[in-house]
Amino acid sequence: VPVGVLFDCHGPTTGEPWRVHVHFDAMPQNRMCVLRSGDEFGKTVERTYFNVLKEAVHLKFGSVEQVMALSKEDQTQLWDGVRDFNYDLFWQVNQQLQTAREHKLRNVPMRIHLADEPTVQQPGSDDAPRTIGDVLASLVPHVVDPVPVVHGVRVGLETPVLWLAEHMIHPDNFVHAYVRAGASA
Repeated sequence: VPVGVLFDCHGPTTGEPWRVHVHFDAMPQNRMCVLRSGDEFGKTVERTYFNVLKEAVHLKFGSVEQVMALSKEDQTQLWDGVRDFNYDLFWQVNQQLQTAREHKLRNVPMRIHLADEPTVQQPGSDDAPRTIGDVLASLVPHVVDPVPVVHGVRVGLETPVLWLAEHMIHPDNFVHAYVRAGASA
């Protein structure tokens, strides 16, 4: 789960940031993993990222052709952009994954996060322009007066999921939405 989604789920609702303590020495190696280029943990995180990316692209277009067609240089650039938090480097390659040459958009890859419940993955469909409110009504009807939050921003229930896919995807190409019940929002 992206760290921003964790903040949306578990952070304060007042907008105050988390208080984070950073230690530069005596890091507990048994509780934290350090991401270094080239080490085995770094390679595992990279493989996991590309597997999730392929899942999102497959949900979008019914094929992972765009990811598989990326050159080794493009794949490296994409990963370097994610790893190094370099949006420009990342987006130069990721924009190639936003449209399909032979395939039309089939689904909007979405993951709905709820407090104390498993994540719900939205398979979506292209049968009609749908809003986030439509998606939530079908996937989590038990949430009363849902308030979706994407990238820390409360999103109106009338927001089209296609707009979210074009403007608010995460680097894994999923739209991650945390949903609060209206009373606790």
